[in-house]
Amino acid sequence: MELGVTKGEVITTFANAKGGETMNEPIRTQWQIRCAFNGYCKRALQNEMLAAKRDIKRRQRREVTFSDLTSQEEKQLFVCDQYFAD
Repeated sequence: MELGVTKGEVITTFANAKGGETMNEPIRTQWQIRCAFNGYCKRALQNEMLAAKRDIKRRQRREVTFSDLTSQEEKQLFVCDQYFAD
């Protein structure tokens, strides 16, 4: 999302208005706020990515695929009920 202001650019839109001489300072402040928010968002996304990777690794360590089970372990996973067996 481009907001129309790039770093180092001097905006003269308000320079012709009365009091326009001091308009560069609020623009600089806005730029600093945008940069700080941008950094915050990037840091939050980075932390979420690391947490997701950590969760995936934890799950991979704990889970076992059915093909890796021995026949004895496989038999513990199910029960066969026998109805009407005399």
